[in-house]
Amino acid sequence: KATTADIESKLQILSQRIGIDYKTGKVIEGSYIYRLGKMDAIRNQIADYINHSISTNADWKTFQQGMKELVSGNAKVDGSLVRYSKQYIHDTARQASQSIDNAFADKFGLVYFLYFGDEIETTRPFCKSRYGNVYHRDDVKNWPDDLPYFPENYNFFIDRGGYNCRHQIRWITRAEAK
Repeated sequence: KATTADIESKLQILSQRIGIDYKTGKVIEGSYIYRLGKMDAIRNQIADYINHSISTNADWKTFQQGMKELVSGNAKVDGSLVRYSKQYIHDTARQASQSIDNAFADKFGLVYFLYFGDEIETTRPFCKSRYGNVYHRDDVKNWPDDLPYFPENYNFFIDRGGYNCRHQIRWITRAEAK
């Protein structure tokens, strides 16, 4: 029963988050995919590697192998681009799924949610203090939105605890919340 405008709106939001224009298939300037190639961390790692290779007189074969490991990784560790790509894919899949869940919550008038997931060594304090609890949609208005690991244009109902967050929102009925 969704209108064309509703569908278009959701596709536009997902398109912006993914970074690929759903109409043309082209990378959107300023999107994560676009910025990935411009990330200082990756550029600096590559520059440091090149400088090190020059200063140690590395031969061409050694240089190529090292560059390949830096970018792609090896059997034991992921390279820079692979690591960033995995994070991007994880976040995008979670955001897309959460967008769909949120649309259903809106459609059915659900205002309560369970913030759930597990705790690991790198669980952020923001998530640690909230997971396993039930909240009302309005509770989120009082939560900080400027923590260092929150992305630009942060929306808790999409981004949850920030990049690489393993926690989820499960919309529940008023009876379940009680």
